[in-house]
Amino acid sequence: MQKFLDALHDRLLLFDGAMDAEIQKIELPASKCPGSRADFNDGLSLACPKEIAAIHRRGLEAGADCIETNTFGSNRLNLDECDAGDGTCGLNKMAAEMAVEAASAYDGRYVMGTMGPAGYLPSNMEESLGGIPPDDTEEAFRIQVGGPAGAGKPRGPCRIWGTPTGVSSKNPPMRASAVPRGAKRSRLARSNFM
Repeated sequence: MQKFLDALHDRLLLFDGAMDAEIQKIELPASKCPGSRADFNDGLSLACPKEIAAIHRRGLEAGADCIETNTFGSNRLNLDECDAGDGTCGLNKMAAEMAVEAASAYDGRYVMGTMGPAGYLPSNMEESLGGIPPDDTEEAFRIQVGGPAGAGKPRGPCRIWGTPTGVSSKNPPMRASAVPRGAKRSRLARSNFM
């Protein structure tokens, strides 16, 4: 299979749609959501794996070259708010495995491990603004990256490529640097994903 960056250089790659929007279309009752929290979409990888796998398949069937994992908000800081922080690595690993399994049924497809912002101001120790030290934010991303990395090398015709989108309008430079530093601390080399 062609390396992701080579494919990106050679042709236009089509991504699937926004995972959260696709989940909202399903209209799952809150009782199906972990902790009965309808806003905990990432947790649906555990609670409703068939529905999440179906979303991946629909994207692939529609012609997407790349599908995204259901992990945008699955960093430790966000998951702690849902009482699921201890399962950060496992949730990310399961979501990556689920996407890899769906993509493996198609030739030349890529799995994108998504990472969203932590939702806190890491450079400001003001309690009302989050009060999360930068090192804690970096650690939250390191743990999150460990899940897809633990999913192992994909079998078949797909590759995992991390797409950290951990930039927040609250503090873009700090967010943007915390994600790659967290990935580096998890001992991920870019070549593992290309």
